[in-house]
Amino acid sequence: MVAYALAGTVDIDLNNDPIGTDKSGQEVYLRDIWPSQKEIADTVAKSVLSSQFKQQYANVFAGSDEWKAIKTSIGDQFEWDPKSTYIQEPPFFVGLKPAVEPIQPIKAARCLAFLGDSITTDHI
Repeated sequence: MVAYALAGTVDIDLNNDPIGTDKSGQEVYLRDIWPSQKEIADTVAKSVLSSQFKQQYANVFAGSDEWKAIKTSIGDQFEWDPKSTYIQEPPFFVGLKPAVEPIQPIKAARCLAFLGDSITTDHI
């Protein structure tokens, strides 16, 4: 985004077109100002410390007071409320068995739509 802002347009090929000119009028390309992997690694090493993350996330699983106030059941499985209109148990899990049943042939099926390439659900 910064490179587009420097160029003053988003209608630019950042790999091949200059994004501006320097003081002497020479064209400047993104590759001229892009930092090397070493420069990036050195900057990260100097400015990002593991202690910052350890401190910030030390109690991440404790949650806020608001989070702790949410009433939930305790256990390994979610306790479905059959009356809920918001969260419902997916119907494809009802009656699910550990053993997979053999696939049955599809009989008397008809094609609803025969579409070409590059068709998305937005088109349908």
